[in-house]
Amino acid sequence: MSSFWEFETTDYNGAGSNIDATMQTISTDGHTAAALILANLVAERMRKPETTPKRPTDSESYEPGFLQELNDPKLETLREMAWSMDLTNMPKELLLLVLPLLLHVDTQSPTPEDIHALHWLTSTSTGKGTVNRWIKKEPAKGTLERAFQPSNNYQDFKEAYQSRAAIARYNARRSELRYKPLDSYAYQFVQTCHCTECLQIVLKLDLIDFRHYGQNGKNLLHAAIEAGHNRSITFILDTLMNLGLDPRHLPTSIDGMSIPHHVALLHDQGLFKSVAIRLKQAGYALSVWNDDGLKLELCSFVDAETAEWLLSEGFNITKLPRNTLPPYLPSAEPSDEGISNDDWNYVFGNDWNHDAEYGDPIIRTEPFEYDKFDPKSVQLDGTAVSPIELRPTSRTIWHRAIENPQGPEILDWLLDHSYTQPSCKSDFDRDSGETALVLAAKGNEPGCIDWLCQNCDPMAAQSRDPTVEYPNTFAYAMKTAAHSVQPSCAAILYAISNYAPAELFKDLMLVKQMYWLVVKAYRDARLKLEATMDSGASRMKYLNLLRNITRSKVKVLNTRLQVNWRRWGKSVHFKWILQWCTLHNYTFLLRDLKSGISFDLKAWDMDSIEYIESDGEGPPYL
Repeated sequence: MSSFWEFETTDYNGAGSNIDATMQTISTDGHTAAALILANLVAERMRKPETTPKRPTDSESYEPGFLQELNDPKLETLREMAWSMDLTNMPKELLLLVLPLLLHVDTQSPTPEDIHALHWLTSTSTGKGTVNRWIKKEPAKGTLERAFQPSNNYQDFKEAYQSRAAIARYNARRSELRYKPLDSYAYQFVQTCHCTECLQIVLKLDLIDFRHYGQNGKNLLHAAIEAGHNRSITFILDTLMNLGLDPRHLPTSIDGMSIPHHVALLHDQGLFKSVAIRLKQAGYALSVWNDDGLKLELCSFVDAETAEWLLSEGFNITKLPRNTLPPYLPSAEPSDEGISNDDWNYVFGNDWNHDAEYGDPIIRTEPFEYDKFDPKSVQLDGTAVSPIELRPTSRTIWHRAIENPQGPEILDWLLDHSYTQPSCKSDFDRDSGETALVLAAKGNEPGCIDWLCQNCDPMAAQSRDPTVEYPNTFAYAMKTAAHSVQPSCAAILYAISNYAPAELFKDLMLVKQMYWLVVKAYRDARLKLEATMDSGASRMKYLNLLRNITRSKVKVLNTRLQVNWRRWGKSVHFKWILQWCTLHNYTFLLRDLKSGISFDLKAWDMDSIEYIESDGEGPPYL
């Protein structure tokens, strides 16, 4: 027979973990140590909802007073009693013994599993009346209030925004200590609790207020969105809308990211449509948030059907509204450089709501029409910026659409409804801009490459310099793919090279640049890998992946040089590449560089490239 003290220290790690602080209180009520152990085992069982049936068929019920008969039984007997007991019909004396242990009264803060157990008791237990009365009185009430109500809380966004300097100092102090900004207990609870009934319980107990902003400058809707739990997001949003609040004045943090924009970051079309419908029912059409950041984010994940639905709602994601918005933030002072008093349309201190990531104001002082646009009404000019784009943004829909997993489908829709061309640069016709194809060549999504090559000039130069002769600075997209070390870079290089004219590879200097970019990318990535990862199996795994990627790119270039291989093989450029690889002992590359046309392209499958999945973040070169 195991004594209580043996049980606490050796047999079960969790059973005695919360007993010491409540031992004296419970023992004064006449309960034995065995009863306390049983209550703690029941509490541990209730913290595991997946193992707690709502109505067990093989469970046992116990009559009141049975705890007095427990005189130091065996541990196995107590555990069997706890796990076979009908939790929906616990005797009141055991229930009152379990509740303090369940909420860690006088020991520590309750966990989301504890709150979920309370929710389960209040909805299924025959003693739910007892539970409801108990949690509204001391000591349960004090325990919950101490946990949920932080020492520093801001009542609404305006108060938090006015205290942004204090919030910035708090976050900076935590950052200097190499800690993440300390989130409140309520924030962590919403982030980890995926049960709306639990949220409803703490809301009824006045333990949380969704209008409040924490010490880190974020509200609880921010926590739900960061956790990515759809039901919690819609529940909190419904609660805020039922309070009659203006969602335009309710960004999820003091940085000012709007609710639709933050939800869009989850890339969940169903959730975004649900949020948009709820906002519209509250009287706020999606066009209220007519900013570049939201539209560009939508371009990166919605399909053509959702884009068409948004258009029917008066929200054209292809029309970026930068020309309809002032070029300055509403929080600027009239005396700021470049802003005259005559141009000042915002009253400082009132319109403090703006889009965080892109700085686009989302509150206007003048009425505006829905964002509807007929592309047929505009005379397109393939070489110049659209005349209606008075203040063109530095970002385009094409540069975000290349991230869209829908691929050519959404790109076709955007092309049918946009007044910009896929070949436009990130800064439009400015020299520093890049086309969407070049940006896609840097990425890891080969699905859009063929479409972009068909609708763009894959041999376009990085900049429009009429003094540079063809083709030394051309084929910039192909050079970009050659210098990439993403897992799909070989497939991207292969696709782009198929659109390159054969004459392009007659320029041996250009060919040398291609091979050198492949070799240089391997060298740089290997140096970063060795500097950031300790030697071992993990680093060797990524090094093998890097070698496979490099070899695949070399094979692509060898294939395109089949016609000119003899001329290339005798050139000084080829000998220079071989000498460099020899000096650096890149023997695996030497074999591939010398292989020429010895392999059969038809027998080479791009899908044979070895992909190595990694947990968490990949190596620094990915």
